[in-house]
Amino acid sequence: MLVQKVDQSFVSPSLPIYDPSAMDKAVAAIPGLNVWLEASPDYFQLTPGDTLDAWVSRIDGRRFERLLPASTRPDIFPSGSGRALHFERDNSGVPLRPVGTLKAEDDAPLLSASGKPMTVAVLTRMPPEGTESPYGDATSYSGVVVGTAYASSGDLGWFQLTQRTTGNQRVYHQSGGTVLINTTTVLNDNVWHYSVYSYDPDTNTAVMRTDGVEVGRNTNVTEEIATDPRARVLRIGGAKDGTSGVGIFVGNIGGVFNVQDNALHLPANSAHLAALEAKLAAMKAALT
Repeated sequence: MLVQKVDQSFVSPSLPIYDPSAMDKAVAAIPGLNVWLEASPDYFQLTPGDTLDAWVSRIDGRRFERLLPASTRPDIFPSGSGRALHFERDNSGVPLRPVGTLKAEDDAPLLSASGKPMTVAVLTRMPPEGTESPYGDATSYSGVVVGTAYASSGDLGWFQLTQRTTGNQRVYHQSGGTVLINTTTVLNDNVWHYSVYSYDPDTNTAVMRTDGVEVGRNTNVTEEIATDPRARVLRIGGAKDGTSGVGIFVGNIGGVFNVQDNALHLPANSAHLAALEAKLAAMKAALT
């Protein structure tokens, strides 16, 4: 079952209506929410061979599909209440290939525009550094969980939320590769974790929260995001268009949320932040 909105006034005729939980209603009420990807058989569209064709956003039915027609689809867990996706990089050939990077079907500019607040949340599980994979030692590189189509190109103001092989997280803004957040929280322990990153240009503040606890804050952010609309195009499991394996996330992704033009760490949004983190915690528990 694919759900566009829990309020019938927003439901597309092509998607069924269901009776949502209070938790889901609270998430759907977050102003600016435009991506809601949840690991569940209800929101995966499969090929006849039971491989992933698209991950469907609950908020508007937008399909997220493989980046390139010839690229490899991410693996999908075969059973369980939550069927998370597995992303890797293929070290077996040259050039190195991303295994599973996803893009929105219409390449819409989903990330916030320059000078606007933003919130991105992810649910991930990452193996320890050096773990062998079917494609070799795939965890020798940092991985982009959510990023843009442009990783470096002039003054595009790209954005990346990465999880490094050492286990900590980094958030980058701007074409110069400025690190806004660099946490010490270790996440490469093969355990599910959820993280919420938000940025408010009015106060020049960026905040990272992991599993409901603040783990990083920068109150002197001067770099802008997305000075070019092309840099607002969302990628999941990697960044940058093409076949380069650099920056490909290695591990599992169980959820992605994007809130356009709204920073949930602000006091006025405390109820919305609590709703989002409660949903992420429930999704984490289901996968665990």
